Amino acid sequence: MAETYVNIQPQVPSSKTNYQVQPNNPQSYQTTTQILQNTHLNGGTFSPTNYSKKQNNSSIPTTSNLRNPSFNINSGNMADLQIQNQSCSWDNLRLHITNDKFYFEALDSPDHDVLAIDRTLENDNFNNSYSSPQHNANHPQMTLLQNPIIPPARTIIHCNGFLGTIRLIAGNYLVVITKRRRIGTLHSGHSIWKMEDFEMIAYNRNSISTLNPLQRQHNEMYKQLIQQILSTPSFYFSNTYDITHSVQRLSRSDPNFYKLALIQRADERFLWNRHLLTAFFQQNSVDKTQISRFGMPIMHGFIAINNNFLNGRMFDWAIVSRRATSRAGTRYYMRGLDDNGDCANYVETEQILIYNRKLASLLQTRGSIPVFWSQRPNLKYKPDPKISATKDHLQAFKTHIHAQKVLYGDQLLVNLIKRKGSEGPLAVQMKNAIDVSKIQGIKYIHFDFHKECGNMGFHKVASLLKQIKSDIDAFGYYMNDSGERQEFQKGNVRTNCIDCLDRTNVVQGMIGRSVLVDQLRRFGVLEVTENIEEHKLLEDVFKTTWADHGDAMSNQYTGTPALKSDFTRTGKRGFKGMANDVWKSGIRYINNNFRDGARQDGMDLFLGNYQVSEWEDISVGCPLIIGKMRLIGQALPFIFMVMVAMLFMALLMPTETFFEQVIYVGSSVTLFGIATKFFLKHGYEFVDAPKLVQTKSKSE
Repeated sequence: MAETYVNIQPQVPSSKTNYQVQPNNPQSYQTTTQILQNTHLNGGTFSPTNYSKKQNNSSIPTTSNLRNPSFNINSGNMADLQIQNQSCSWDNLRLHITNDKFYFEALDSPDHDVLAIDRTLENDNFNNSYSSPQHNANHPQMTLLQNPIIPPARTIIHCNGFLGTIRLIAGNYLVVITKRRRIGTLHSGHSIWKMEDFEMIAYNRNSISTLNPLQRQHNEMYKQLIQQILSTPSFYFSNTYDITHSVQRLSRSDPNFYKLALIQRADERFLWNRHLLTAFFQQNSVDKTQISRFGMPIMHGFIAINNNFLNGRMFDWAIVSRRATSRAGTRYYMRGLDDNGDCANYVETEQILIYNRKLASLLQTRGSIPVFWSQRPNLKYKPDPKISATKDHLQAFKTHIHAQKVLYGDQLLVNLIKRKGSEGPLAVQMKNAIDVSKIQGIKYIHFDFHKECGNMGFHKVASLLKQIKSDIDAFGYYMNDSGERQEFQKGNVRTNCIDCLDRTNVVQGMIGRSVLVDQLRRFGVLEVTENIEEHKLLEDVFKTTWADHGDAMSNQYTGTPALKSDFTRTGKRGFKGMANDVWKSGIRYINNNFRDGARQDGMDLFLGNYQVSEWEDISVGCPLIIGKMRLIGQALPFIFMVMVAMLFMALLMPTETFFEQVIYVGSSVTLFGIATKFFLKHGYEFVDAPKLVQTKSKSE
C-alpha cells in the first residue's frame, strides 16, 4: 500500500493469513480482525464518506490501496477505455517442455518474453506464509528471459493461461489452461473467458517411479481431488480486466497501480488460485511484475453478458457473481462464521448495465447465517442445525458486519429462514446478535419465505420488496454518466436462507429486476411507465439469466441445480417444477452424505488450507487413508439397494402358503428396519467426511 493511504482495507480476509496490503509485499497480509483494529470501526460505525486518501479529501471510498484495475472507469469516456497492455496477463502462451525446464513463451509479448521454470531445482530458501511446520512445501525457480534461444522441446503445448504450481507427494505439478470459451466482452473490448479444460504436468517425470505403492496410490488420489475441483464449471478469467473487483471499487483506482500485473492487484477474497501462485508472490527479482504477468488469476462463480435491443436502443446487461475463497466448501461441511468473521458460501453479486457511455452497477451479497453453527451430515434427510454453546457469537458477528460495512456501507440483513422448527433457533440467535451488538447502520428484516410463499404462492414474495424498496432506493447504485457525473452505492442488501441458494436467488433476482427497471427508465431505454414484463424478449433473457445464476451457485455448493428454478425462469410455480425439485433433493441427499467429503478435500487442497508433505506414507501419515467405518459408508447405497431388492423379491416370490410369504416379507421388512435404524444412529461414522481439514465426525 502506498504511504499516502490510510491503513484501512475494504476487503474481507480469509481464515488464514490474508489480504495483501502492499501489492509488492505478500508478507503484509492482515486478517479481518487486524484490519478492523486499525480503523475506527471497533464499537463504531462506518460511512463511505469517511473513507478517503490523505492527500485527496474526496468523499468517495477508494480501493486503490488494494489493487489496481485494468483501466480507470472514472476516465470520463466509457467508449474510449483502452486495454492496459503493460499490465495484462499473457493468455497466448506456448509451453516448451524440455528435460530440465519449462519455457512459457508469451507469443503476444513485444519483447518476446519467456518465463523459464526449473524442473529439477526447487528453491526452499523462502518464507512461505502458507506453510505449517509439518509441511515442507518447496517452490520452483522462475527466471524472465527476453528473446532467448529455446532448446528443442520434448513436448509443446499451447496454453490460454498459467494457473500456477501445486505440490503433491510426487513433487510439483504445473497447472495450465488448455481450452476456454468466450463469454462476451465488458467495458470496450475486455474479453471474459470461461475455463473449459486444463492440464497438470509433473515437474519431475521420473518421480512416480521413486514412490512406494501406497505413495503412488495417494498421489493419484490427490491429483484426482485437484482435477475434480478444476472440472467444476464456472471458473472465469480475463487477461485484461480485473473481474475480481466490482465497478465501484475500480472507479477509484490509482493510476500507479496500472503497472502491476493482474495477480498482484486482484481482490484475494475471490482469487481462487492464490495458493498455486505462491511462487510468483515469493519472487524477489526486479522483474517481479513482468514475471507475474505470466500468472493468470481465476475467479469461481458466475458471469453472463447479454447484448439487448429494446425500443430501438442497444445496451449490455451482465451479472458477475464472485464466490469467496474464505470458508469455501460444500453444503453441510461449511456453515456459519469462523473466528475471523468470515462466513460460509459468501458470494458478491454485481448486476451491470451499460448504455450509450453510461454505466450502472448494483452490488448484493449472500452468506451463511452469521453466527457459529453447523449441520454435519448423518444420513438423515435434513440434519438438525447445531448452534455452538462455547463460541463467542457476538464478537464474530460484529467482526463480520463491520467488515461488510467497510466494504459496502450500511447493511440491510434479509433473513429468509423459518421462524419455527429446526431453523427457528438460528433465527433467534441471529436476532439476538443484532440486538446486543447495537451496531449503527444495519437494519434487519425476517421474511419467513416458506410460510409466506407456501402452497405455490411465490407471487407473495413481492410483499418483501415493498418492505425493503425504500432501503434499496436509499442505498442507490453506482452510476457513471459519461464520466461527467458519478453516484455511488451507499449500502448493501445481505440476503441469507439456510443454504443461501434457492430462496436467496429468488429474492436477489427480484431486487435485481426492480433496480434494473429504475436504471433503464433513468437512462431513457424504458419510458417512465414501462416495465420489463412488457417486453417478452428482455423478460425471457432476465429470467433465464437469473435462473442460470441460481443453478451455478447451487451446483458449486450442493452438486445440483437450484430448487424453485421454475419460478425464476417462468415467474410461475407448478407441479412439474415441484417434481423436478424432488429429484434434485434426492441427488443432493446422495451428494451430501456420500460425495461431499471428497469435494471438500479438493477445495481445501486447491486453496492451500491443506498442503501435502513429501514425507507422507514414509515418516508422516497420509490423511487419505480410509477407516473401516468409512468403507462401509461408501457401500451404503449398494447395501440399501440390495435390501430393497430383497424386499421386492419377498413380495413377488411365489410361495406354497400365504403364511410362508408373510414370513419372507416380515423378515425382509424387519431386517431393513433394523439396518436403517442402526445406520441412522451411527450416521456420522458412515458418511463421506472430509479427511484433510474438516475432520470432526460430529457437530462442533
